[in-house]
Amino acid sequence: MSDRLTRLMEERARAWSNVQDIRARLNAEQRDPNEDEDVAFRGALDDVERLSKQIEDEQRAARLDAVDHSQVVLAGAAPEPATRDEADYERRYNDAFDAYLRKGMSGLLAEQRDMLVNRDAEIRDLRRHRPDRSDPRGEHR
Repeated sequence: MSDRLTRLMEERARAWSNVQDIRARLNAEQRDPNEDEDVAFRGALDDVERLSKQIEDEQRAARLDAVDHSQVVLAGAAPEPATRDEADYERRYNDAFDAYLRKGMSGLLAEQRDMLVNRDAEIRDLRRHRPDRSDPRGEHR
């Protein structure tokens, strides 16, 4: 966890503690807040919300930092298959993958299961034979 994130969380905890203190005191005294207490209460709540948003932004940035943005993937930019057989295989593979997503592994025909397993094995082999690439977690393979 970054120092900034830790600091923001500590500030938010202090602001929330102020909110709770004001509420507890007013409940114990069984009265409504005076003008100063109302301003302090609303200010502390505003601080909690502002700090929560900053914490959320920091956590989001940390998650995005973990992603390798150097590899661009263009949706729908798959190359055209070279032959009719390859086009037919791609169509059947896409059908098998769609069936897997919709019905799970038990909803596949034997041929579809084999296609998915074989494609996964092909991808793993490609990754093993490309030592110049890093995996998405930043570990060199």
